[in-house]
Amino acid sequence: MGAAINLTGTRVNRLTVIRRHEENTRYGSYKWVCRCECGKEAIIAAGNLRSGHAVSCGCVRKPHSGFGTRIYGIWKGMKERCLNPKSESFIHYGGRGIKVCEEWMAFVPFRDWALANGYSDDLQIDREAVDGNYEPGNCRFVTGTVNNQNKRTTKLNDERVREIRKLLNEGKKQKEIGAIYGVPQNAISQIKSGKLWGSIQ
Repeated sequence: MGAAINLTGTRVNRLTVIRRHEENTRYGSYKWVCRCECGKEAIIAAGNLRSGHAVSCGCVRKPHSGFGTRIYGIWKGMKERCLNPKSESFIHYGGRGIKVCEEWMAFVPFRDWALANGYSDDLQIDREAVDGNYEPGNCRFVTGTVNNQNKRTTKLNDERVREIRKLLNEGKKQKEIGAIYGVPQNAISQIKSGKLWGSIQ
């Protein structure tokens, strides 16, 4: 077996590697003595440190840090909508430039902000400015009713409807227009037919 990579001084979540432990794991990899933020020491396998799976000495366990909880699902869904082109919702979020702020790319800062800003299991995350990013200054937790009222389709004004009609007349595809304005394709169809905002010329 080759020489171990020296992890001394490496910071992983709440752990700082102090020194190599004399005992190896049963698979032959090295263990390391780490100091946790709480002050305790723990012996952690090198693989768990390199993968980032090691969180703490045991004082913070996955359920308490949020993994697998509803709030973790909200964070994951937020990133999925903004970062994954294969997501059905991407066209209305990342596809039109909505981003997740740098701070919230990691789960724990998002979780800490949410718990300090009104999160509860019966509320949904909402961006106050529908064209703004997911970031502390633009997000809040609201009921599903309020969230639906704040969707971009309710924010269409006369000027935007005229812009959409102009693009339709120029032959631009409804799907492309929907991506530009963050409006569902069925709403574009209704604007085209005059069922929505028919009085606006």
